[in-house]
Amino acid sequence: DQIVLDFPLPEMEELRRALDRMVAGDLLSYPAGWSQERCDRLRDSIAGAGRGLNLEDYKLGLNAFAVRGANLEERHVEDMLDLKAKAINNPALEYTPHVEISLGGLGNVKKWIEVRRDAVSIEAIRERYRLPAPKGLMLCGVSGGGKSQLAKLIAKEFNLALLRLDVGALFGQYVGESEERTRRALQLAEVLAPVVLWLDEIDK
Repeated sequence: DQIVLDFPLPEMEELRRALDRMVAGDLLSYPAGWSQERCDRLRDSIAGAGRGLNLEDYKLGLNAFAVRGANLEERHVEDMLDLKAKAINNPALEYTPHVEISLGGLGNVKKWIEVRRDAVSIEAIRERYRLPAPKGLMLCGVSGGGKSQLAKLIAKEFNLALLRLDVGALFGQYVGESEERTRRALQLAEVLAPVVLWLDEIDK
């Protein structure tokens, strides 16, 4: 008989400690003149971007930052998200990189994003004020109305990876196959959290 043991992936605190050890060892450093709050914000953002990676891959990412230069920068969050994207192995989930987007109008949705931005990206703020994580929102409208672009904008503003769930790819020809594919896709999304999960064309 074969026994399979699933070890949990590192949580935020373990990822923070790994980064702190590299900073304490002078392998990485925060830019001179940054406030403690700004350093903590970047620390949490990098650790959050690394959630879903095993500790070895996360440390390899940090080592790559150190090789390219000792100073930690905002772009390292994006680099960590790209590293996490390579860990995705599911045909129904597609990682969408951040892009520069400018959308006119949609004032209410932009206000929704602005109010929740810090609470989404910084766990310490949620803990301090006991805020629940946003449950999400539903976008409906005619084709070409900007729903897809808005999903990309939300992920960029929250500084989180954007995973597009292709509902059509979940369907299988055998009984129970669709349910199994859905279960695997959602389990993977949960492991990679925090992410923005984009359920495109959910009416399928």
